[in-house]
Amino acid sequence: MEFMGYREHKQHGSEGFPLELYRVDESHPSYVMACHWHRECELICVHQGHLRIFLDTREYLLSPGDVCYVAQGVLHSAQPEDCVYDCLDFDPSALLAQTRPARHLLRRLENEETMISPIVTSPVICTCMDELLDAVRGQADGWQLVALSSLFRFYGAVVQQGLYEPAVSTGAGAHRLAHLKSAMAYIHQNYQQHITLDELSRISGLSPKYFCRYFRSMVHRTPMDYLNYCRVQNACVLLEQTQQSITQVAYACGFNDSSYFTRCFKSHTGVTPLSWRKGHT
Repeated sequence: MEFMGYREHKQHGSEGFPLELYRVDESHPSYVMACHWHRECELICVHQGHLRIFLDTREYLLSPGDVCYVAQGVLHSAQPEDCVYDCLDFDPSALLAQTRPARHLLRRLENEETMISPIVTSPVICTCMDELLDAVRGQADGWQLVALSSLFRFYGAVVQQGLYEPAVSTGAGAHRLAHLKSAMAYIHQNYQQHITLDELSRISGLSPKYFCRYFRSMVHRTPMDYLNYCRVQNACVLLEQTQQSITQVAYACGFNDSSYFTRCFKSHTGVTPLSWRKGHT
């Protein structure tokens, strides 16, 4: 299991071809998408059920056939409802910047002058997505060329159909969002330590009361619940990848009491730490 934290540092795909596909259903460890962001773009395609996705301050409900474009650096999370969906993470600059028209569009996106509309569903887009997903999933000879062709056609359809808009990530909202990311980064860098609400609110530059309300509205958890969630997710990795005892894992992840750790772990995962280890070793 690879913990999907506040900011992913994982290399998606290979260094020479930074593109990777994830099929997500109820069996996936990150079925409920935790709040995070990354430097790559992401295309999310819903195949079954519904997916309620949160992008910075916006909320969308995706249905089968809908395609969502998550731009670089956008804070996002998702709540599935009986859902099966694909996530395609890729670095557009590394893959597409060899041509002048693509460089021009990507430069506009990177400078935050323009943003692609989050929901980009259209017949042409759906065709591009079907071909792209089939190519990446099958990985037959030449699949990288088919994937690149589909991505070029995707961006071409976005431009031709006007599926973009002026960027709105400025002002007080962007300022608060930047401070929220700072607080989340602090949690992930220091989850093994004792962290207080006063520390997090001070980092965010907000009063404790307003910080709690703003954090919950954006992350959909209270700050302390998110802290415990991060600790549990890191505990999952240690349980899978090490032979440390349950108590050692608890202390390594910032819990001072193994009984509380077990209760907290079960509330987040539905099973005890020992059951998790047996099922994921």
